[in-house]
Amino acid sequence: MRTSLQYRYNSLEDFLTSNPLEVDGLLNDGSGALFPVKGREMEAAILFIDISGFSRRTVALTPTETLIYVNNFFAWATAEALRRLPGIVDKYIGDEMMVVFSREFGSVDPFKDAIQCAMTEHDSLSYCPHIGIAAGLVTVGYVGTPLKYNCSVFGNPVALAARCASIRSVQNRSCVICPSENWGSRTLEETVPTQKKKAGGWNH
Repeated sequence: MRTSLQYRYNSLEDFLTSNPLEVDGLLNDGSGALFPVKGREMEAAILFIDISGFSRRTVALTPTETLIYVNNFFAWATAEALRRLPGIVDKYIGDEMMVVFSREFGSVDPFKDAIQCAMTEHDSLSYCPHIGIAAGLVTVGYVGTPLKYNCSVFGNPVALAARCASIRSVQNRSCVICPSENWGSRTLEETVPTQKKKAGGWNH
């Protein structure tokens, strides 16, 4: 298995095609038709990030200007997420992006990488992003129909991270929210550089 940072998976599909599947079968949909279930379980940290006050920011923009604005945000957020950390972007949903960190992608501590990634994103004052993080067991798998299959991540951490990102802070300031149990024995001091903590907005 290629998990060192010498090899970076370009996508979840790249990861699945490079490793043996742990879930691989055909199930009956109840009417006699079969559908495949293919994937791989792993421990991961999920990070959701979106733009605060998106409707307010884009209400006066044309549709094309809105597209430019969102793609500019995604380009910035993706560069920050992947510049120094082994995260994989799972999906883009409207003004929201989901990033996955795992030991199988090269992280030594996926949750710590997600927190440090969030801190980098959190430092931008122009987008004031809301960020949710949750960690635990997930399944990376193929989803869709024979017409088109995509790869995505499934499990409680995905739903929880999305819910954390949806919590709005006072005056739409940047914030990072994650469940306290994900911290385990980690401390804020060892996870977040001292100069970063002063930015505020931490909820866990």
